[in-house]
Formats: sequence, C-alpha cells, structure tokens
Amino acid sequence: MRDDSAQKPSADRPYEVGYCKPPIATRFGQRQPPKRRSGGTEQPLPDIAAILDHPIAVKVNGRNGRLHPHEAALHGLFGRVVKGEIRAIKQFLKECDRAGLLAAQTAAFDCVVHLPNDIPWELACYILQHAGLPPWDPLLVASYLAEYKADLERLERVEPGNKRSPDDHGR
Repeated sequence: MRDDSAQKPSADRPYEVGYCKPPIATRFGQRQPPKRRSGGTEQPLPDIAAILDHPIAVKVNGRNGRLHPHEAALHGLFGRVVKGEIRAIKQFLKECDRAGLLAAQTAAFDCVVHLPNDIPWELACYILQHAGLPPWDPLLVASYLAEYKADLERLERVEPGNKRSPDDHGR
C-alpha cells in the first residue's frame, strides 16, 4: 500500500515543488488562461481592393517592370500551363472564358442577299441587322418603313436642304 501522507501536504509540513512534484494549482491541468495585455489601439484592416489595384514590380523576360496584380497572376498561370499542369490549364480556360475569349465567333462570309425593291437601302440594311435575312413579315416591314419616313420628315425639318425622299432607294 501507498502512503498517502507523502502526497498530501499537512499543516505542519508544506508541499515542496520539485522534480515530479508540480505546483498544486496546475497539477491536473487546471490552469488559468494567460492574461491578455492590452495592446492599445487595434490595427485597421487592410484595404484589399486598393492593394490589388496598384501595379506591382515584376521581372518579365529578364526585364524589370510593373504589372497589374491580375495580369501578373495570369503570367504565372500561363507559365504553369506551358509546363502542362492540368489544374493550371483548367483554370486558364476558365479565365479565358470569363474574359469572353472562348465565345464562338460569327463566321464572316461573302454572300448575296436579295432585298425587296420597294424598301430603301438604309432601311433594308437596318432590318437585316435586327430581323435577319429576308423574307420578312410584311407587318414588320411596314412598321420599320413608317418609322423611317417619320425620321426623314424630322431630318427635313432640321436640315431644310436635305431633299431625300422615302422613295429614293439610296442606290
């Protein structure tokens, strides 16, 4: 059996702190949290948007220069793309898509469009841009033609020397 009198301090014999004898207050992990010192005023949070808006010093192709942080990040990302990192390639494609670089381009081709003879050239081009290739709905053409004639009348009032008539096809 163990002698418990060696473990517990008595009134006539004080507890001695030493090797394998920690202080009683902290002996079983019951420790008070450390006292916090008041550091005065708190530091203001940095303005991240302002930091990211200023150019940073970089070295590109052996020359020192300044780049926008986003552009510098894209240079680094492209370097990883060239090395063949799959994750970098995916991220680069996302950035290109976000910038609109991957949008399908409309093919430029030469073609002949037969326009109705009773529509002025400028009006036919306008309808072509907004409604697509003919044949057009007669109500659509009539509404555009009425608006076109009203515009010509307004121009005649502003510029009296303009002798353009709605029947002149501009050809």
